[in-house]
Amino acid sequence: MNIHAVRTCYDYHYWANKQILTAGSQVSPEQFIAPTTHSFGSLRGTLVHMLDSDCGWRMLCQHGSLAAFRALAEQAFPTIDVLTQQYNAEEQAMRAYLAGLSDADLVESVRYTVDNGQRRERILWHCLWHVVNHGTQHRTLIDHDNLEEFADPAAYDIEVNNAAGIAFYTALAQETGGPVLDIACGTGRVTLPIAQLGIPITGLDLVPGMLERARRKSVGLPIQWITGDARTFDLEERFKLIFLTGNAFQAFLTRADQEALLERVHAHLHDEGLFAFETRNPRWASHKILHQEAQWRNLGDPPTRRPLIANLETNLEEEAWPNTSDSAGREVRITRTQAYDHVAQILHWTTYRRWHVGAEEQTRIARTALRYTFPQELDALLHYNGFSVIRRYGDWDLEPLSADSKSIIVVCRKGIL
Repeated sequence: MNIHAVRTCYDYHYWANKQILTAGSQVSPEQFIAPTTHSFGSLRGTLVHMLDSDCGWRMLCQHGSLAAFRALAEQAFPTIDVLTQQYNAEEQAMRAYLAGLSDADLVESVRYTVDNGQRRERILWHCLWHVVNHGTQHRTLIDHDNLEEFADPAAYDIEVNNAAGIAFYTALAQETGGPVLDIACGTGRVTLPIAQLGIPITGLDLVPGMLERARRKSVGLPIQWITGDARTFDLEERFKLIFLTGNAFQAFLTRADQEALLERVHAHLHDEGLFAFETRNPRWASHKILHQEAQWRNLGDPPTRRPLIANLETNLEEEAWPNTSDSAGREVRITRTQAYDHVAQILHWTTYRRWHVGAEEQTRIARTALRYTFPQELDALLHYNGFSVIRRYGDWDLEPLSADSKSIIVVCRKGIL
């Protein structure tokens, strides 16, 4: 890392902030403070949080003090013009600080004391980089299509190369017989094994590139691939089994989205058919879970040994996840930050993939929003949309659902609307 790269990133950071503030200046005073589903309650709340974080990290880097964190009150900024003035002042202060740093300074440690008296230290450039990442996190909740993880189908196939759920959904297909509908089928990870049993199956997905890769993998199999939105599709056919896997149910971020999906499933499900899907079980960092995670960290290679689950909390420091390789055989390091919106029940992941081409590091960033639905909420949602839950599990080993389960897996029959 060098100081020129850091200053360039801050040029982008302040440019992006100006875009947000300019757009915000177009809203009415009432809209500026109106309640929203974002984590900090309103447009003003989110912008104040971003500014507070910028100031807090600068003071920590520059003076080793935590006093500036959470020092700004929303009420001090009655209008976006007042807030913009403070943004400009903070930008000037940070640019002046960066102007005095050298490459050698970037690898020095920032030392400070937390509330319980413990001493901590961080590498300076890590702290400076975090400020830009944090700003990006909040500027983009959500201004994306939630499909960035699927931009490279070949890389997706390499990363999601596991057997999770295949045996479960294959068994359901054998139980019901065809035809089967796989919603959000992707590149056919589960569709293909079912088709290989001779069971006719349709794969529906929103991303044409994922389906194109699926077609190339499925020559000669009884599969129909269809590009479509799960909230609006109409296939003029009924299916003995309809399922979603890969936690695709979590991509339906609002109740309206969920109900639109369920209405389409209900319309396409045979009267004696089954509807099945899984979704991540909402979890907080309980004492038991924290103990488990401490054990994984002590195993010697935490990123490759810990399960791919997340607690419902905000962690804006990049955390290592299992490394992978790309189609060219290069090692890809994966890190992730997350922000949990308690009101909307949405976890926002930002995933960073880094690899080298020669001596130059490349980075690809993908943003994902995941809706979490609690067990009783899910039961009510299904009931009022015409489904009865006949089986429910907490994992693919068919263990009962519990607070520590990684998943909620449900199998439903069609009820009466």
